[in-house]
Amino acid sequence: MSSHVLQSRRMVQHVLELPHPDFSFINTVTLFIFRILLPMMSYLTFICLTFVLFASSTNGVRRHLSKRQTANSYAVRGRVVFAGGYTQIPPGARLNVELQDTSLQDAPAITISRSQLTARQFPINFELPYSTNQIQAYRTYSISARIVGTNDQLLYINDQNIRISFNSNNQRPIIDVPVIQVSQSSDNNQIEFEGKQWPELVGRNGEEAVRIIKQQSGQPITMDYRLDRVRVFVDDRGIVTSVPRTG
Repeated sequence: MSSHVLQSRRMVQHVLELPHPDFSFINTVTLFIFRILLPMMSYLTFICLTFVLFASSTNGVRRHLSKRQTANSYAVRGRVVFAGGYTQIPPGARLNVELQDTSLQDAPAITISRSQLTARQFPINFELPYSTNQIQAYRTYSISARIVGTNDQLLYINDQNIRISFNSNNQRPIIDVPVIQVSQSSDNNQIEFEGKQWPELVGRNGEEAVRIIKQQSGQPITMDYRLDRVRVFVDDRGIVTSVPRTG
């Protein structure tokens, strides 16, 4: 044979004698990746996501509770006073005081907070808790105070519109709410003047209208909607804008 043929055979034999790659190791690594490593990574990812979601929800609950606690920490504080000198409150009398939304003139007042206390002597301290989410900047709020006897007869009532303003930090001084004594014949007067109107007072000064109505009816006057009082509505100039009426 020629030398070229012999050389070619030797090269082929050398190639055939080269070691084959170890596929068993590659298979082992592949199985480890797909059967152990990837499931473990998925499990760790699931744990991490669960922890993140739990932490987020916990923080949300804490913020919500914090807001609720902050909102419920405010209160309107004041005193119910009697400006007519010394008076003896009958035994067993009760003070009913309310924080009301009186924004709508022709609609009943909305009670935001109320408190009932034993009325022994003036002044009577009260506290009306409220939540900040109940208060809106563009609405009007006021205090209503009534003292009733053991048989629910009306003894004292506030005849002034006590406006409450809420600032950004919800801080305000102690509020004095003056009340007047209601005569024992007020029930008869209420029946007599129930549904009565004063159309002739439209366009007149509000203070003058109040004076005239008090002289004619002897009833307490209010600037908002309350069934136990004569309602007088005035504009920014203090002029009566609608017919004063009872009931």
